[in-house]
Amino acid sequence: AAAPPLLVLPLRRQISTTITADHDYRPPALRSRQKLIIQSSWNEAVAGMGREALGAEILRQLFTREPEAARILPFTCDCIGGDGPGALAFASHSTDVASMITAAVNLLEMPETLLPVLHDIGDRHASYGVTNAHYLAMGNAFIAAAEVGFGEGFTPEMRTAYEDFWRVMSYEMNPESRHSHVSVAA
Repeated sequence: AAAPPLLVLPLRRQISTTITADHDYRPPALRSRQKLIIQSSWNEAVAGMGREALGAEILRQLFTREPEAARILPFTCDCIGGDGPGALAFASHSTDVASMITAAVNLLEMPETLLPVLHDIGDRHASYGVTNAHYLAMGNAFIAAAEVGFGEGFTPEMRTAYEDFWRVMSYEMNPESRHSHVSVAA
């Protein structure tokens, strides 16, 4: 089966925060309403699209917006819809991306469980060469995929919740940021 057509929308606003070890930036803690918005909408999207399709849209957005990001992965966007080993790796990684985000969304009220998971993922990705720029690119892909998936339902309040969620996620996954400041996920 062929992959669904790729919709590349210009983002209304790019996530512009980069985090480095000596930067004073700390993302805001998520408010209760933001957690509720993220949990209900994300889980609805997973139920409607499935994890593989949702993760594939995020990766398609990433590869389209930041082709350089594909260099750290064992497959490219060209694998989408194919049937070779690269396509299998893409499908598997797509599911992993959406599963990781789903776990984080579902653990937002349990930072004592969520933080070690994010730290482990971040440490593993650092060993693959993931940098601040990759977190930023993935955040923009995540927001773009949400724009595509939710369409007109992606309200300004929802956008802000998703942006803040990604800022917290990337801050906690990025070893450089979390070794220079205290946790913000609580």
